[in-house]
Amino acid sequence: LLCTLQQQVAKTGFGLTRQLHGISEGAQAPSIQRPIGSNRRVAPAAGTVGTLNWPQSQQLRAVNPFPSTIQAWMMDFGSNNPLEILDVQRSVFAAPIRTDIIHRAVTYERNLLRQGTHSARTRSEVRGSTRKIQPQKGTGGARHGTRRAPQFVGGGKAHGPKSRSHEIGIQRKVWLMALRSVLSAKYAQDQLIFVDNMNIESHRTGDLNRVLQVNGWAPLPSARRD
Repeated sequence: LLCTLQQQVAKTGFGLTRQLHGISEGAQAPSIQRPIGSNRRVAPAAGTVGTLNWPQSQQLRAVNPFPSTIQAWMMDFGSNNPLEILDVQRSVFAAPIRTDIIHRAVTYERNLLRQGTHSARTRSEVRGSTRKIQPQKGTGGARHGTRRAPQFVGGGKAHGPKSRSHEIGIQRKVWLMALRSVLSAKYAQDQLIFVDNMNIESHRTGDLNRVLQVNGWAPLPSARRD
């Protein structure tokens, strides 16, 4: 009796749904019936294709609102006059400025410049005897062994520096990210100059210095390292 009642309710509910939504008589009934008089959609069973099924999912793609290139002036190396407008990659010259990544790259580069030849003599390397300088007991003073101990003048250095390499590792992608961050920072500060070529009149250093002075590209006196 209960199963018969449920079948009648299901048929009646789907019939009302057909009249409300204008579904043809040949349409397949959904596997899960909605309540009578309700407009709420219900999910069909797996593999069921009917009029009341959910809409098909569509693949969404993110669209970058910014162009892939940015513009910059190309200058003449000899006269510093603008020649044309260049299109440079945004991913290189307008990348996010990561100061922490720049710090890692600078530390890596500076550690490569360190010689690492510092060395201090330990108690086993300084001049002196290993004889016990005084008896263990009876002197009223502290207990001492060899004169080469670090607490004596002329003794060895405790935990002193030794010759070693200061090189540290860095991933190539991290180093390239730091390079992009530096170029982007210089571009944002208007300190990055694009030139067509670097041809000068001769190979003399004075001619190159003259070009840098005339164009205002020479470093400031305070930034020079003599």
